[in-house]
Amino acid sequence: MNRLFNMDNIVMQTLGKLFDLVVLNIVFIISCIPVFTIGTSISSLYTVTLKIVRKKEPYIIKGFFEAFRSNFRQSTILWIFCLIMICFLGYDYRILNTQGSDFSILRILLILITLILCAIFLYLFPVVSHFNSPTTKALQNALLLSIAHLPWTLLLFLYYGTILYLLLHFPQILGLFTLIGMFCGFSLSALLTSLIYNHIFKKYE
Repeated sequence: MNRLFNMDNIVMQTLGKLFDLVVLNIVFIISCIPVFTIGTSISSLYTVTLKIVRKKEPYIIKGFFEAFRSNFRQSTILWIFCLIMICFLGYDYRILNTQGSDFSILRILLILITLILCAIFLYLFPVVSHFNSPTTKALQNALLLSIAHLPWTLLLFLYYGTILYLLLHFPQILGLFTLIGMFCGFSLSALLTSLIYNHIFKKYE
């Protein structure tokens, strides 16, 4: 019985890490509520999950809010930039949808621009969380990393694309996804993708 509740027991270690993910997920969701803080919340989330991947055993809440304070200005600026780009793209797609097939070349060009911006977004906040660089440099680094490590970028696209595909084509599982998301979905996704980012970032340290 004592072995079962021993903190060195693999079951207790697993439960402890799961509890950390749940706490991290709750803190992340709460910090996203103002909307304009979403970028800072993402970068703070990756600050913690990258430390977990590197087995640094961070203090979850303390580590999150320390990163939140230090990354707030830069992450907020970058998040506003992302929102502006999303609005522009949405407006462009809306215009194209009102046009005929004559605009197919423009549609292809717009899709390419969308993919490039998505690739930048995938790396942007993990880069901010891990490297101390100016805002424009962070954008540049996110683009260069997405190109230099294209196989990993494609894997990230596949991961998030699969989730999006399931949500769009199987609405009956939306409730399950919502439950998982509220429980540990965001922190677990950040932890899994941090394995990729950690592998990439180590080459530039």
